[in-house]
Amino acid sequence: MPLKAPRVIVTLLSCGTAIALFISLSYSAALRKSATLDEPLHVASAFAATHLRDYRLDAENPPLWKYWSMLAVNGDAVRVDANDPVWQRATHGGEGQVFATRALYQTPGTDGRAVVDAARGAMVVLGVIVLIAAAAWTYRLAGAAAAIGTCVLLAFDPTLLAHSAVVKNDVAMSLAMLLLVVALTSAAAALKPWNVALIALACGGAMSIKFSGLLWPIIAATVLIARAVLPQPWTFVGRRLTSRLQRLAAVAAVGVAVAAISYATIWATYGFRYGVAPDPAVQMDLTRRAADIARQELAARLGRDPTPDETAARPLPVSARAVLAIDRHRLMPQAWSAGFLGVRAAMARHQNYLFGQVKWGGWWYYFPVALAVKTPLATLAAIAIAAVLAIRFHGRLNLADRARRALAVIAVAIVIYLGSATTQDINHGVRHLLPIIVLLFIATAIVLSAAAARVRPRASRIVAAVLGVALAAESLVAFPNYLPFFNLAAGGTRGGFHILGDSNLDWGQDLPELAAWRRANPHVRLYLCYYGAADPAAHGVVDYINLPGGFFLGPPSENVTTPGVIAMSATRLQGLYMSDDLRAAYTRLQNWPVKEVLPGGTIYLFDSAPPPEQPTTTRTAASTPP
Repeated sequence: MPLKAPRVIVTLLSCGTAIALFISLSYSAALRKSATLDEPLHVASAFAATHLRDYRLDAENPPLWKYWSMLAVNGDAVRVDANDPVWQRATHGGEGQVFATRALYQTPGTDGRAVVDAARGAMVVLGVIVLIAAAAWTYRLAGAAAAIGTCVLLAFDPTLLAHSAVVKNDVAMSLAMLLLVVALTSAAAALKPWNVALIALACGGAMSIKFSGLLWPIIAATVLIARAVLPQPWTFVGRRLTSRLQRLAAVAAVGVAVAAISYATIWATYGFRYGVAPDPAVQMDLTRRAADIARQELAARLGRDPTPDETAARPLPVSARAVLAIDRHRLMPQAWSAGFLGVRAAMARHQNYLFGQVKWGGWWYYFPVALAVKTPLATLAAIAIAAVLAIRFHGRLNLADRARRALAVIAVAIVIYLGSATTQDINHGVRHLLPIIVLLFIATAIVLSAAAARVRPRASRIVAAVLGVALAAESLVAFPNYLPFFNLAAGGTRGGFHILGDSNLDWGQDLPELAAWRRANPHVRLYLCYYGAADPAAHGVVDYINLPGGFFLGPPSENVTTPGVIAMSATRLQGLYMSDDLRAAYTRLQNWPVKEVLPGGTIYLFDSAPPPEQPTTTRTAASTPP
């Protein structure tokens, strides 16, 4: 039933205001922050893929989304020396990060900060597209109130606000997931050429954005097979299918079409070229990457790094052998195959942090915990209320059939995606859940809007309004520190330090805060252990002593020898991604009095003297504690 004109205006104004605030908050917050750890590599690889048609950098993240990030970046913005040995060695899977940081921040004529900020602007637009698509679809499913609720939940979500302005592929994957669910919801009613094509493009697009996109065909197959086995007739391209065998045959036909279109989409992403560069002589070392999978798997089993002989004696995993065979026959672009092997190696053994513990391997409950502590309390309350209402009053909500189908498809997608996430060893960011967070918010808004209309309408509307105001307030108070946001129940950023690390908290984004402190304290001796890939000097952090484990392209590492101030990134203070002796030394600082925590919440300052008793470790540049 169409809305009356006043309600149309209210809906458009409400959603438009929420989206406008989202744009302002997300991008203005990003402009106050330095590049995160991954952004220099992603930006450099996006530039190379877009303007040089070269895919050697960052093969672990396929380039479809990177083209979008370069919409506002000119072809002369970054200078790439083809004779640079570091650039040439990037084909082996190493030194890509070194090249990216040097190219963006240490090359005359290149303004790395401006390039990163331009790419971030394009990514914010992608986040806006997600909001608009989610609100429009929710409106079609359940009306104006649901659309407004979806907009508010998404626009004021700190995780989406943070990562929409980061040059990373999680928001692009959220859009791919939303398109898949929209297409599957339509296909569950009737298979039509447009929804089959959209399923295929969503699957192919997801696999051209991130390797977790391999889950998209699994979700699609699960939904379509489940629909085929139901007793109700199903329409396939205008033909009514009454038998289960006919419906399963239709699913098989759709599967072939989806596979073909997805395959073509991946090849199109790489310009229908097998090689990683325009020069056919440039090749990726897939054998080395495959061997790294075996080495990492063996290290995970032994609890230590294996010897070369032990690694050589271990057979390659089946997946690695399959990819090598695919590459020999050039069935996939070589960069895509190389990226798959790189991701597979990272998944075999990865260091993670949870509740103050650093370990190799993951926890099955990591992502549920991350979602609980990184989601605003108002949003958690809305989700909980929606769940209770859906269970208790499911017969009285009177949802339209298309809304019920959508909720069923959303449930399947969330279960499969979350089930996969909880079994992985890579536990380093709630951002990985963004594709299903968007779906969860849509489902919450649909249920709450139905309850507001049919189950205690007045009370429901009051509760929804209070939750919306509380959410907006919680988000506005957090500005501009959306990346390290933790809700009040988790203790905020300071409490979050003891719960989660990496991209949940400190991703190297607070160099501007340190630069401001440095300007106010120019004569203090500064010891810096910075976790990130942006050059501190590019953000005004100068005249510092680089501690072991600090900036990898900074001054030569030194130890604390005279009184001064130690500036320690939270990730390093937690003991993540470092040798055992450095971890022992740096985590000991957690027991020291904190001189100051910089406003971003991720850089801790300590007086260096008098130091506590030094551990009895060999003093070398690689391992000496401060």
